[in-house]
Amino acid sequence: MNLLLTLMHAGWLGDLGEFLRKQVERLWDAIVLFFKDLVLFAIDQSLELVALVLEMLPVPEFLEQNSLNAMLGKAGPVVGWFVETFQVAECFALISAAITFRMMRKILTLGKW
Repeated sequence: MNLLLTLMHAGWLGDLGEFLRKQVERLWDAIVLFFKDLVLFAIDQSLELVALVLEMLPVPEFLEQNSLNAMLGKAGPVVGWFVETFQVAECFALISAAITFRMMRKILTLGKW
């Protein structure tokens, strides 16, 4: 048994083999991380391109002149009653506050939570 243990630790040749194995593992880990970062970079750049294209689209003329109040004002008294009864303005305020809270939480926790 002792002879087997001494053969496994053959000295400088075993140390050299272990050193080379560790270097190959480190190189492989670096290559894997590089390609993971490359995929993330490609996704980031493509999404930025999509956002740029969407920003360059002009707003349609029929939407520039209208607002939500103007459209609901022309709808009539029945729609006005629904808006008042279901408190649509307060609902929009609550929804926008929830979205703002969620986005701030994502920003402050770097997307982890």
